[in-house]
Amino acid sequence: MKETASNKISRKLKEEPLVLGGLGLTTAAFMMAAFGIYKRNLNTSQWGMRLRVLFQGLTVSALVYYAYKSSVEEKKDTSRVSIVKDINWIRLERQAIEAEKAKLKPEEAKSSIFANEE
Repeated sequence: MKETASNKISRKLKEEPLVLGGLGLTTAAFMMAAFGIYKRNLNTSQWGMRLRVLFQGLTVSALVYYAYKSSVEEKKDTSRVSIVKDINWIRLERQAIEAEKAKLKPEEAKSSIFANEE
């Protein structure tokens, strides 16, 4: 089942709630600064901009944290590696050689790349 864009966004917001909080706080601080500029209140606009920078930094920190956490979880996931390790490569190669020899006519078998093995 293919995941839609809206499902992916909602899943990511549930998995990474600090990013959503940081986004909301950054937007609120920016609106505070914009309101201060509109009302010509320098104190409010300065504090709004300072808070915006603080919340942007915290949001980026949260993104870095979740990316690190995700990479650590991927390293712990060894299910894909175990599939590769379980393959008996020698037996697989022997089966390929036998299939190659079975396909060839006797005169072609002498010129096969597998002719000198055995």
